[in-house]
Amino acid sequence: MCGHGAGQIEDAVVVVGNLIETFDHDTAAAVLAVPRPEARVELERLMRRYVVATPGDADAFRDAATRAYATGLGLRPARGSLSAFERERLSELDRQFGDPEWVRGPERPAPDVWQAKVRAGVWVLAAEHAGTAVVAGVARGRIEHAVVTDADLNGATPGVEQALVGRSLDDVAAVLGDFGAPGERIAAALARADGSRL
Repeated sequence: MCGHGAGQIEDAVVVVGNLIETFDHDTAAAVLAVPRPEARVELERLMRRYVVATPGDADAFRDAATRAYATGLGLRPARGSLSAFERERLSELDRQFGDPEWVRGPERPAPDVWQAKVRAGVWVLAAEHAGTAVVAGVARGRIEHAVVTDADLNGATPGVEQALVGRSLDDVAAVLGDFGAPGERIAAALARADGSRL
């Protein structure tokens, strides 16, 4: 299951959720505007590891979810149908969400750090600082995999990448101190990430 959420709209409580019965990891990664090829590879790797389809009976899932939500909200579950107003509003949203201009969104400056959430506590970042680029996959607060590009590492790239594995983003500056100016640039790039919003 994924994507559960709830909110209150005037007198109505809206609760949503879904069951992933199949999942196309390649397509899911392809729809994102990923800044570096290494970030797409890491995104796909983490998706394959942490996003798994759950085959199940959709009707049984819906009925169980409805009962659980009703119990949690102190309500009696009841089947209903959308009103004419609700159907009209859904049609408006369908048109809006399909509009190419809306999908493209406003022009934005290129960020110095790109982040994508795979699931709770699992995300990918791609960051740059002063010509140094870093891509990292983070799970449970620790770097699982890192790819570093810095011309001044002079063959030390694998050592830097290995030194990052298993570290929290808060610890990387201390770990990278032995790698001189390239280490400082890598630490500065990683410092731009913000896992708290994922």
